[in-house]
Amino acid sequence: MPADLRERLYDYLEKPSPGWRLGARAFLRYLGRIWRDDLTPPGRALLCGCAIGAIAGLDTTSSLIYILFAIMFSMLAVAGAAGWFLRPRRLGIRRDAPERTTAGEPFLIRYEIENPGPRPCYDLWVGERACPPALAPVGGGSPAVPLSLLKPETRAEVSLSLVAPRRGAYMLKSATVDTTFPFGLTRLGQRGARPHRILVYPRFSALGRLIVPVGRKYQPGGIPLASSTGDSTEFVGVREYRAGDPLRKIDWRSWGRHGKPVVKEYQEEYFCRIALVLDTYLGQPGKEGLEREDFEAGISFAASVADYFSREEYIINLFAAGSELFHLEAGRHLGFLENILDVLACVEPCSSVPFPHLGLELQARLESVSTTVVVLLDFDRPRIEFLRAIAAAGTGLKVVVVKSRPTPEDPRLYTAEFGEVSVLEAKSAREPPGVL
Repeated sequence: MPADLRERLYDYLEKPSPGWRLGARAFLRYLGRIWRDDLTPPGRALLCGCAIGAIAGLDTTSSLIYILFAIMFSMLAVAGAAGWFLRPRRLGIRRDAPERTTAGEPFLIRYEIENPGPRPCYDLWVGERACPPALAPVGGGSPAVPLSLLKPETRAEVSLSLVAPRRGAYMLKSATVDTTFPFGLTRLGQRGARPHRILVYPRFSALGRLIVPVGRKYQPGGIPLASSTGDSTEFVGVREYRAGDPLRKIDWRSWGRHGKPVVKEYQEEYFCRIALVLDTYLGQPGKEGLEREDFEAGISFAASVADYFSREEYIINLFAAGSELFHLEAGRHLGFLENILDVLACVEPCSSVPFPHLGLELQARLESVSTTVVVLLDFDRPRIEFLRAIAAAGTGLKVVVVKSRPTPEDPRLYTAEFGEVSVLEAKSAREPPGVL
């Protein structure tokens, strides 16, 4: 396109839209909603036939196609009018949907429909009219289930089975009850039930054993701040009261024996805290193919690691290393595995190199961490410097690279610095070996 024509087109599009243009856009959106939501597939076919018949039957003296047009148009008009007057208006709708599920596993949504009125409802379809495209009905078809008859003052229950092939957060808008009565050409009804969000977890397999350099570090503030079970503070003796000591530490019996205030003294124990660092740098936005597949496989492997440590007596710190460092602490009754999976369900790739500034920020947060498990999407110079910054914090390292193609740097050359670096393809990351 010539430069002058492109500039003129840009100037035209950037001008404030006049009222007639806004009205035309609103009218086109209204027609699109009718085509998408208010017409069934047979109704759309009949409407297309009406359009063809109207064009071909303009000359009524030489063709009788206009009669066919009149019949089809009358059927649509009668179906629309009857559906409008007979559509459900006062039905009660209640939806019971899960809050969490796993990618690739079907889940059920249950609907309870109540007809409090005196008139029966025919040919009902209950479901999600505005269902997200990523949530597909099991077996295909429309995200709605049929209900042939709902008698007056009765209730009915139906179930819809959906499946999400990918992780993510999906919003179900208002549930709908539509009727296709009388000819099955139109779909009119009412909405009910509030919007509902479903978190789809990444699909992962359980790790049998993950070999990591486990150590124990002193935790400022003591283990009671982290958990109510497992390691705890240990009583080591008593001493004289000093200004500023909390009253709850006073030993009243010793005070009575010695005749002066005495407080209990405790020694805080050491325990193991694991940091799980997930690399989210994918490169330029919109990358597909192996890069995106490796990213999803890396998230699945991180979920497997979190599941493994959740079954142990560890504190787990999850760090998502993207444009900003996201931090979540879980484990030992601070949180559950679901908290980590909630984050992994929604994490998105980063398109700018984050490692130079994230290395220093993460280093300051790893003072009390015993072991760091790092899941990388590649092994190159920026990531190597990132690993060195983590190692400078004094933690043990376990590095896993999820990469289906050869890495720019050979991980075996850095065994002395970072220990054995495991390289997994996407399939192996989703179904890791029993021991890693």
